[in-house]
Amino acid sequence: MTAPPSLFSVNGSTTVQAHAANYGATVTFVIQSLTGVASIVWTIVGTSKSDQAALVITPSGTPSGATATVTMPSDPGDGLGRSFGIKLTVANSVGESSSTYRVFGKANAASIIPVVNGEELWRDATYGYTDVFNQVLNTVYGGAGGSNTQLQYNNGGALDGASGITVVGSETALAFATGYVQFGTTPATSGLARIPNNPGRVIGYRAFDGTDRSMLYLAGNGSTFDDLQVGDADGTSGNSSLYLNAKSQSVFVVAGTTRCVVNTVAVLMPQGIGLFGARQGGGSDIFIANVASDNANYFGATDSAATYLRSGAGIGFRLDGTTDGFSMASALGLWKSNVADASATLFALRGAGSTASNNSGGKLRLDGGRRAGSGNYGAVSLRLNQDDSTLFNMLEATHLANLRRILALCRTADLTTTEMPTNTGDLVTYIGNAAAVPSASAVGGGILYAEAGALKWRGSGGTVTTMGPA
Repeated sequence: MTAPPSLFSVNGSTTVQAHAANYGATVTFVIQSLTGVASIVWTIVGTSKSDQAALVITPSGTPSGATATVTMPSDPGDGLGRSFGIKLTVANSVGESSSTYRVFGKANAASIIPVVNGEELWRDATYGYTDVFNQVLNTVYGGAGGSNTQLQYNNGGALDGASGITVVGSETALAFATGYVQFGTTPATSGLARIPNNPGRVIGYRAFDGTDRSMLYLAGNGSTFDDLQVGDADGTSGNSSLYLNAKSQSVFVVAGTTRCVVNTVAVLMPQGIGLFGARQGGGSDIFIANVASDNANYFGATDSAATYLRSGAGIGFRLDGTTDGFSMASALGLWKSNVADASATLFALRGAGSTASNNSGGKLRLDGGRRAGSGNYGAVSLRLNQDDSTLFNMLEATHLANLRRILALCRTADLTTTEMPTNTGDLVTYIGNAAAVPSASAVGGGILYAEAGALKWRGSGGTVTTMGPA
């Protein structure tokens, strides 16, 4: 008698080769012939990784072991692949036996099913793992492609040289002849370094002031300006913005001797530029000053539609100074905007109040504009407003001509030399005729008015007294 043959298939293939099997997949082995077979033994005889546990073989079929299965391990994530050697031993009734070996497993990152310890002619009946070994040797030692100093890459399974990327210097840098560096799978479509949206950290850390905080550090070679530019150089690609975001108690520092100096107090600019920052003393005020020759602070541009200064409850706009409190070049004046219902609103001008006991309050003074040469003094008036265009003077301090300074009462229009011609007096009071003569009496006081040029007084009892005839 002779030993029965021990040939078997791996996942249906009878070819002598390293059989591919995915992680987690079931691998099935089937004996090709059961003639004369009295006993069947399946054995895992080797693995490609020293710490890889042997697989559990589950025999089945008739007789038991005519077929067998194993389950591949899960992906270890190291890119090394996993392979196993399996041995089938069959024997006849008198104990004569034969054995066959096969290799199966998952290929590594180089698309090669790894060699199993103890492997001989298991993946090729003549050369065994010789082809695999020579392929690895060629890749590692003798397979460089392209020209000298070119970066090597996998080109269809073989090493090749990248013609546009070379190693330079003391083999510590890469030179790119043309092209760009790309990060991620959906990068920008232009630029030398093309980064996708939401890339996470792009540049690493640098310790900040010896603390455990970190900062993004950009530096040049010092021979030219170390500028950080947002947008294109000629400004043709639309608006560009630079956003600087930090947590509380973080500091934004720009150091320089001519262009900009930033510290915890202010942003210091050359003459004509200005400075801003946080005031000292623990407050959160924004402190704005100017080092220009005219010591002026400018908000907005001469061609802008409006400039807004906004705040929450409390002081909306505050001016401190030793000479001028507030000056305006516009003839429009200072006013509060119209609203749907202004009955509950208030616009107040108030002098300074004293905080120490027994001290007087500060004066509130309304001054007309100063004259130049022999011109008239600027008038001051209190008016009632009908519709922003129709207004009624209730009180007017005016200067009509030389030696004609007059306080006008109840004259709805501005006082003119028609009402106060030459020789009508200086530092006198003008009272306009009543638009409607009172027909009822006031309570708790009397009514002073002019009628047809006569000065009259109506007491609370209804008696009308002519104090000065027309």
